[in-house]
Amino acid sequence: NLFRVVKKETSSCGWRIAYLVTRDKSIPRLERHEDTLESFEPVKGSSIFFVADKKELAAIRCFYLNKPVILKKGVWHGIVALGRESEVKITENASVKSIYWRLKGRLDARG
Repeated sequence: NLFRVVKKETSSCGWRIAYLVTRDKSIPRLERHEDTLESFEPVKGSSIFFVADKKELAAIRCFYLNKPVILKKGVWHGIVALGRESEVKITENASVKSIYWRLKGRLDARG
């Protein structure tokens, strides 16, 4: 997997553009960022996007990431590739604090 910040603007309203290449078919955790909206724009390949508005297994939902989406602040999320790999452009605040939720199992394309 690869996550790389491509462009970062550090003015008072700073933001950054990142590029995610993922080969993961399952994930052991979700993450969230309390201080930033995030956009996820599929570029290449197929991905499943997991989201949850609260830290409860029953709250986790997944959908096929086939168009750009904007995530509200504090939403738990994670991405898996359906094929060999997928590529996603991410835009968010220049400074991002990540909080992780380690799951007891793993999430995959079957949910």
